[in-house]
Amino acid sequence: SNFRKAVDLILGSQAEGTPEAKDAKCHFFASGNAWEAHDMLPPWMHVERTLLKSIAHAQGRNRGPQQFLDGLLGLNKHLRLMYLHAYQSLVWNKAASYRISKFGTQAVIVGDLVMLDEVEEELADEEGGSEGADDGEEEEDQGADKEEEEGNGAAAAAAEGP
Repeated sequence: SNFRKAVDLILGSQAEGTPEAKDAKCHFFASGNAWEAHDMLPPWMHVERTLLKSIAHAQGRNRGPQQFLDGLLGLNKHLRLMYLHAYQSLVWNKAASYRISKFGTQAVIVGDLVMLDEVEEELADEEGGSEGADDGEEEEDQGADKEEEEGNGAAAAAAEGP
């Protein structure tokens, strides 16, 4: 089941570790005995111990494949959410990597998420065409005239003194 795969991923996620942790995980994968594997784990491996303890309780109630779901539900809600968010990040990163490898980063394509300001600027450029360039020059000229007027006023005020 998918819950079994999730448990396998959590328990197998730390390929590196102490020899006793590796032995405990291998024991669980080989025998399926969660209590024995739990007891073999070092006390500082809280997540794995909690997971195995919850699975062991489910095994005691003869829950069958449901034991893996019970094990996952035994984990703290915030930890379960962290695993969910990590998976969401994985999916997003794979989608973004595919999009970049297929279409590059230069062009905006249908389906891209973009900031609204960028969309408005792009639409204005497309609609304005060459007329937009003339309008921009006029705005720059008007801005320069205004700056000169303000500058002259400030210079005149400075010349008059207090």
